[in-house]
Formats: sequence, C-alpha cells, structure tokens
Amino acid sequence: MLHEDIKMFEEIHEEILNKSYLLFEKNFSPEEIERLIYRFWEISGFLRDKGYKNDKEVFCTVSPPPNITGRLHIGHALQYTIIDMLIRYHYMNGKHTLWKGGVDHAGIAAQIVVEKYIFDRYGKNKIEFGRKKFIEKIWDWKEEMVQIMHIQMQYLGNLVSLNQSKFTMDRDVSEAVTEAFVRLYEDRIIYRGKRLVNWDPKLKTVISDLEVKTVESKKTMWYIRYPIIDPYENLENQAYVVVATSSPETIFGDSAVAVHPEDEDKKHLIGMNVLLPIVGRKIPIISDRFVDMKKGTGYVRITPAHSFQDYEVAMNHDLPIVEVLNRDGSMRRIANIFYKTGRKISDEFDIPSFFCGKRDLCLREGILKSLNHMKLLIGKERYVSRVNYNERSKSEIYPILTDQWFINVKNLKEEAISVVRDKKIKFFPKKYEKIYFSWMNQMKDWCISRQLLWGHRIPVWYDDDGRTYVGRNEREIRKRYNLCGTVLKQDQDVLDTWFSSSLWTFVVFGWPKRNNKDLSVFHPTDVLVSGFDIIFFWISRMIMMTLYFIKNEDGSGQVPFKKVYITGLVCDEDGKKMSKSRGNMIDPILIMQDRSYLEKISKFMFDSKNILHDERLSDIGSSQKIKESGQIRFGADSLRLTLASLSSGNRKILLDKNQIVGYQNFCNKVWHASRFVLNNITIHGEIENDQFPSKDDKIFSLDRWIVFEFKKMVSRYRAAFERFRFDMVSSILYGFVWNQFCDWYLELSKISIRDTDMDRKISAEKTLLMILEGLLKLSHPIVPFVSEFVWQNINRIKNRELSSILEEPFPVGIREDDLKEEKNRIAYFEVETIKRFIVFIRNLRSQFRSCEEKILKIIIFRFLELRTREIVRRYLKHICKMTGIPIIIDCNKQYRSKKSFEGLLDFTFSTVNLNKSGDIQKNIRNKIEQLDKEITVIQKDLKNPHFLAKAPKKVIEEKMRRVKDLEDAKKSLVSNTD
Repeated sequence: MLHEDIKMFEEIHEEILNKSYLLFEKNFSPEEIERLIYRFWEISGFLRDKGYKNDKEVFCTVSPPPNITGRLHIGHALQYTIIDMLIRYHYMNGKHTLWKGGVDHAGIAAQIVVEKYIFDRYGKNKIEFGRKKFIEKIWDWKEEMVQIMHIQMQYLGNLVSLNQSKFTMDRDVSEAVTEAFVRLYEDRIIYRGKRLVNWDPKLKTVISDLEVKTVESKKTMWYIRYPIIDPYENLENQAYVVVATSSPETIFGDSAVAVHPEDEDKKHLIGMNVLLPIVGRKIPIISDRFVDMKKGTGYVRITPAHSFQDYEVAMNHDLPIVEVLNRDGSMRRIANIFYKTGRKISDEFDIPSFFCGKRDLCLREGILKSLNHMKLLIGKERYVSRVNYNERSKSEIYPILTDQWFINVKNLKEEAISVVRDKKIKFFPKKYEKIYFSWMNQMKDWCISRQLLWGHRIPVWYDDDGRTYVGRNEREIRKRYNLCGTVLKQDQDVLDTWFSSSLWTFVVFGWPKRNNKDLSVFHPTDVLVSGFDIIFFWISRMIMMTLYFIKNEDGSGQVPFKKVYITGLVCDEDGKKMSKSRGNMIDPILIMQDRSYLEKISKFMFDSKNILHDERLSDIGSSQKIKESGQIRFGADSLRLTLASLSSGNRKILLDKNQIVGYQNFCNKVWHASRFVLNNITIHGEIENDQFPSKDDKIFSLDRWIVFEFKKMVSRYRAAFERFRFDMVSSILYGFVWNQFCDWYLELSKISIRDTDMDRKISAEKTLLMILEGLLKLSHPIVPFVSEFVWQNINRIKNRELSSILEEPFPVGIREDDLKEEKNRIAYFEVETIKRFIVFIRNLRSQFRSCEEKILKIIIFRFLELRTREIVRRYLKHICKMTGIPIIIDCNKQYRSKKSFEGLLDFTFSTVNLNKSGDIQKNIRNKIEQLDKEITVIQKDLKNPHFLAKAPKKVIEEKMRRVKDLEDAKKSLVSNTD
C-alpha cells in the first residue's frame, strides 16, 4: 500500500471509530455507516485484484453482464448478493478470490432505447440521425449506464470494481469476437445460408426463436376453393378441394396442398394437381402426417417461404420455396423460387400488378375481393388463435426467407450435453439439468446475424461480383487474396449479442492472447450464478463455445465453469414477473429509501429531470408496517438478508416489502447484542488472543454449552452454503442469533458477568466476545456493513492492528473430539434441562396473567435424580431471574398439592389473591374467553390460503407455536374451573 493509501486508510478507520457512539443508539442506522464502510473496503484494496499467489487456492466467478438499457433491477440485486456472499465466504476461507464483472451492449434492446430517446429529443429516427452519430450516442448512453450501475453496486455492498469490468464492445473483446468468427468459419462451423427466419417488420431485423412470444388474438378463417385440374371422371364430379386459411395474403407462395395419408375421404386425391387461385399455377396434392384430419377441412396449403412448419414439409418433399413478400411485408413484383439446396431456379413468374407493393390489410382485402369475384371464396368464421410477436417492439413476427449467417451446432451441442451428463458441470438445483438437456437435444443451427446498426460488424467482405472474403480485417484479406485494386464492401449486418456473450468466461481474461497467465489460473471458473430464463440464450452457448475454443493440456475441451447456481425469478407480491411494461420493476436501491442515491445518479441520466420523482419511493413508503416501525431507511444489509432468505431453489420468488422489515429487525438484534456485549466487557486487557477456550481457561457449563451449540451451528451453516441453500444459511444464522444467543445465553450470562466469582465472570465475558466475533464472521457474507462496523469496534477494544473482518478466518464447525468430550455432553444436558424448566415455569405463570391471582413463589420439594438437584442449585439464580418468580428448594417437607416436571422433580406453588372481593372463577372464565378470541384470530390466518402462500415460513411457524401455547394455557385454566 502506498504512503498516500496508508494515510487515507488510517483516516477512514478513525472516522469509523469516531462513530462508535452509534452503538449506544436504540436502533441500527445504516445511512450513518454504509458509505463509510464501503470506502474503507475500497481503500483497503478489496475491490482490486491483489495478484495471484501460488500458495493459495483460487475461487473465481464471472457474473452475467447486465444490459446497458437501464439501471440494475431487483433481479440483478439477487444475483449480485449471492455472488458477493460467495466471494466474501471463500475469501475468509483463505482463497484467492476474483469476481469478474461487466456490461453487455444489448444489441436490439440498446438500439430501441436510444432510438426512442433520439426521436423524443431530436424528432429524428436513426437513419435521419446518421449511423455514426447514432452509434456515438449509444456509447454516451453506455458510459452513463455503467456509472449508475457502479454506484448501485456500491450501495449494495458488492466487492467488484469498475476497473475490473469488461464491456462486450471493448476493443479487445471485439477483436476476440472477430477471431472467434474467423476460426469457426475456417473450420466450416459458421456458414451462410438461405433459411426461414423470424422477421420483425418494425425493427427490420431477424430475431431469435427464443425471443418470439405468443399472444392470443381474434382472427378470421377463410375457406377457399382450389380447382382440381386433373381428369376427375372417377371423382364423382368433385371439381375442387376447400382449404381453410387465416393468411390469404401469402396464397401466391403455395407449393402444394397436403392431406393426411390415412384420411379415407381424401387419400384418392394424392398425386393429383390443383390450380392455385388467381395466378393459375399448378401445384400437387401431397400426403404428410403433420396434417390434422379433424382440424379445418383436412386440406392444408403448404407455403414454405412463409411458414416454419410448411418449410419443413417442403424440405421433406423437395417442394419449391416460393417467396412472394418483401422484408417490409409488401407483395413482390416477381416471386423468387428456390429449392432446399438454396439454388434459385429460372421459372420466375410475375405476380398480378394490381397486388404489387401492397401490404397488410390492403393486400389481404384485394386478394379476398378477387377470390370472391372468381366465386372461390365460400365462407369465413372467427376464432381465437395464438400469434407470434416481439415483446420489445410490440410488433407481429412473421417468417421470411433470407440469407443469414449460421453456426452448425450439431457437434458442438453433443459435447456440451456430455459434460453435464458426466458431472463436469453440475446444476444447482439439479432439476434445471432436465431443462438444459431438453433444450440442447432440440437445438437447431444458430442464426447469428442481425440487421442492426449497433453491435459487432460481421468480419466478411464482398467484391462487386458477390464473392465472399472472411478475415480479421480488410488489410489482412487484401494481402491474403492479393486484392489490391478490388473494391470491397463489408457486410452491413452485426452479430447476435449472444454470440459475443457466449465467449464471456474466457474473453474477460484476455483470450486469444498467448501465454495468458490469468486464463490458466482462473479458468475454468468455479461457479456461475444466473437465472433460469437464460439457460437457453447464454449458459448453453457458453458451454459450447468454451469447449470448442479453450483446451485442457490433454486436448479435451475445457468447461467454462464447474457449477451453475440458478436463481429464481423475482416477482411482485401478486406473483407477476417484474417488467418495465407492467410498471412493477423496482430499483433495489430505492427499497433502501436512499434519496442521496437519486441525487447522485441524476447527473448521469439522460432523463435526469424525471429521476427525482420516481413513483416507487412513495410506493415503498406506503407500507403500513414501515410507517409503524418509524424507520426512514432499510439499508443494504436488510435487503441482502431478505434476498438470501428467499433463495430456496423455487422458480418464483415473491418479494413482499414487509419481509424486509422483518429482516431489518434481525440487523437490529445483532446491533443490540453487540451493544450489550461491548458495554459489559470489563476484562479488555486480559483478552490478548482469540484462542479461547484454551486448556488453561476455566470455562463453565453455561459457556461451554453455547460454544458447543455455536460449533454445531457453524457446521450446518457451512454445509448449507456449500450446497447453495442460501435460504437455509440465513435461517440457521437467524435462528441461532435470535434464539440460542440472544434469548437464552445473553439473558443467562447476565447473572454470570455480575457474579462475585471472578473465574465465572471471566469465562462468561470471554465466551460472550468469542461468540459475538464468530457470529459477526458468519453474518459478514450476508450482512457485511453492520458486521464490519461492529468488528472495528471490537478491534479497538482488543487493541488489534487495523484490519477488516474480511481478513479473519471463517469459523470452523464442530469436530469429532468436541462430540466425544464428556464435559460438552454434560454441559448440553444441564443447560437444555434448565431451558425446558424455565419455559415450563413461564407457561405456568402465563396461566394466571389476567386473573386475580398470581404465583407468589415456587417450592421444589423433591428431586428424583441427584444430578437434577445439583443442576437446579447451580442455576437457581438464572431460573429466578428469567422466570421472575422466587424459587425455593425445601426437601425437608412434603406438600399435598404438587406438579411434576418431566419426572425429574416435584414442586408446589403458592398464589396470592390480588383482589379478595373479586370472583376468581369469573376471572378464570374471562381469561378462557380471551384465549378463545386470540386463538380464533390466529387460526383465521392459518386457514387463509393467501396468507399461507405469501407469509414467510418463520411467521407461519411462530403463529402455529402461539396457538399451541394458548391452547395449553386454556386447558390448564379449564382444569381449575368449577
């Protein structure tokens, strides 16, 4: 660290310690410390790659690059929280960690966003604005979006640096993309072919099959006669067949009429010909099993250039592919006719001039009018069908026959399937392997060309005669093919965004540079965290491309990652997917209620005048529970813990903002516990190291019990973390902090730390501090800000060198020796017995809570086991303190009235009448009535399916426990009534 950095580090550390007074505040105030703590990590160098050391094991992950089309949303926050948890966890476990992030240029999505901005701002489309200026504007947009995303990452507490990130249009990435294209072309994996593709007439580009959505739409089915032109003396005067169609505008592209080969009413027509209406072209009647005999008329027109299904039929039957529509949907003047080999045949024919140039409804109405005039249109009916559309452009998609660039995936996908089948790549949860295999088995050749301005230009050049030249640049091509004076024009198309993204895990390490140390050290990466919705788009393609380009020492293909953790899809409270079009998309930082964030990013935004009036602020603040809590802001820790707790492997994650309130209470619980411990430690000078308990330390049963429980909890925590069950990780931590540590040990230890026995006092204080430190380390991957702040204050107390909690070793779970040690088993039995007895007494006391009597004292008069007597005597002060009832041991006298506790001891209790003139029985009955009312209210929730579907598991379990306690109390009162 440079001298300037050391000075800044000391200054920021001093500023953190100056805020130690916050530990005396009632509640944790994240706005006071989060920016400060993140700056501390930044100066400490945790956002920089400090250089690989050969003696360290590596943990590396490459995160999915978000699009430059907008701010990070709550789905990104979920993924980045999990990645950051993994990075912190493995760093504290002694590994050299590296998180490579970046941003994707987004292709179509970015072009749409910037095109809309340009039209709104300048009143021009992208053509009028000019290609060069348009691309410059997208670069400006990208710079602003990256800055905003970086700010968002800081607010979320993520340890990833802007300097470490890559952009899919960076110069070195572009060179890698070009290199990949050229190699694949030279190996005859990339080819150019005429294929039927999905065409967006609004965007005027091909789009992926995976981007095509379907929506229900009301359509009309027309019934059209196709005259039979073969001799039909034996057809019982049948002169035509009737075809049902919803798209008469493509009728001139028909190549055949198909029937099912087993249709008894129609099989005699197979091999005959019909006359194509209006244009009078002869087409055959063929048989194919794809025809549904029960649907429509049983006759299906085959239009290969304008239907994917018909295209497959044409391939199987060697039918001509007749292209009659232009790319904008208008009718061509002359139809183009091709066969499956791609060759164009000479028998082109004219289309009636009346229809040429017409499109959409105008074209359809003209054809229907002609059919009606020729008495070939015999009827129509309305029906509901599903049509293809592009969610981004909101336009209907139709198939078009055009020349595009493709990747032959046959061999690539076979190897990609085998590495998952052979467990070289493991999916978590495992169920997503089935989705992966299903997609891979049906994958078709990948169309990688797009008709856009924004993206990686295809590295292909053409001369005036249409000859094709592929190379890394024009200079290389001219030199290789000796094309000094030849005019060359580069292909205007760009590559599909997912092509560059498919190279992501190795281009971020500098591929294809030779002797690449980073690639050899960090690749393959350890885990990929991603959503299930891009298994097809991205994960499968990354596996294929990496296996092809990156090789192990034995020449086999290298996997891009060893594990894939698939997150759920974050939905709103009603289970709906979050999207901009629905207006339910949430910026995660706004959940934190941090207006300074809005002010900070407003200077980067094109629409900065609107950003400060984001309606989601009022929406978040409207929650009744939030208003009641009096909290201004949740903070990153509360949000992170909420997201971790919801990561159960379910496909849908329902985000209820009230859950964040609950997990903010957990942060407050850690805060209060830390405050109690640090304010009650009086042996600062005696705590020289963290090796407690050592052989020389006196440790009492109560302290030994919590240490034993803590180690068991650490083992469960680690096991859940390694299995990517982050919901269990948060639940295990939550349960231990709230129940074992705070509700029990902290309360029980209050007697010990005030004890006159110095050994007992020291044992309790050391244990308190040790467990608190351990809990802060376990909490740090999930709630890094509060854990780091408290840790710095512990450092101050223990006079340790300036360091982050990140530099601390992660706690180790229970060992076999711990389980075998007799003292641990004795301590466990003692404390668990006392806990159950305290709960038993509390329940007994609660039965008198609202009647006119209360328990005055409890007298234990018989122990059925000697060790029970010793345990109760040892913990008598603790029991009295935590039950609030004086307890006396008197074994010299027998009592007529008695109660028994688990067959371990017998006791009696005396009561005092607080109102001697009152009716005791009446008060008991009133109490029973109150209990019934409370049971009814809670059971109403537990019988409500909507509540059960939305409420956190912990809330439901707590309500169920409460009902049981109330029913037990009621039974006890009922037994005391007349």
